[in-house]
Amino acid sequence: MIVVLNVISVIVGLTASVLTIMRFFKEKFQRKVPMLMLLFITTAIIVLSGLYLSEQRNLKAMKQMIKQNRTNDAKIVAASIIITGWEDVGDYIGYLAQITGFYHRHHDIYQTEYETNDRALKEWQDHLKERRETDKTWRSINYDDLKGLVKAGEDNIEKIANIN
Repeated sequence: MIVVLNVISVIVGLTASVLTIMRFFKEKFQRKVPMLMLLFITTAIIVLSGLYLSEQRNLKAMKQMIKQNRTNDAKIVAASIIITGWEDVGDYIGYLAQITGFYHRHHDIYQTEYETNDRALKEWQDHLKERRETDKTWRSINYDDLKGLVKAGEDNIEKIANIN
């Protein structure tokens, strides 16, 4: 709605300025060619500057909206990771999947983090699949590295969520 009002106000302003300029030159100069050339050039400058300013406003608003969406997404992911001390390896795999999903959604900014977490997630999933297929228990798995990775990811996402 605001964009429509902006366009309408630009059109009304352009029309008024063109009519005023036209009236001025019609009274001063009786020749039509210079008046039409000047009118065309003035109109073109006004239209192009209006379009440029509108585009700059839209670009600034879009950047702000993308930043706000990223911050909100980080807040949601950070709030969903709740480490109480009673988690097992499956919980940490789930947390790592959430962290990796966040980085994947924002991979244009966090490409390195995405690749690191995605690789670690796949390695842990493959490791657990291997243990399951060989009927080995998960109880004897040392997953301190996974805990550290999840904790570091959680801390980083909390920092992203609290930037704004």
